Amino acid sequence: MVLEYADEGTLRDYLMVNFTKLQWTDKLHIAKEIALGLLFLHDNNIIHRDLHSKNILIYQKQPKITDFGLSKQINEISMTA
Repeated sequence: MVLEYADEGTLRDYLMVNFTKLQWTDKLHIAKEIALGLLFLHDNNIIHRDLHSKNILIYQKQPKITDFGLSKQINEISMTA
């Protein structure tokens, strides 16, 4: 398995170091990209189930959703719960 190296670390670490330096447009871009990543997962019937700032890596200023260990396909989840 070959993975991209997340040069900026986790979203949590990235925001701790850069939050005051980032413009609101940068923050909105990060939020939008995460939302688009979730939309892609949901369009493919996948639920992440463990999304938080340590499971999002920053690679070349782009957020990447990671850690799919708890993810499930929607058809695997009981709709009666």
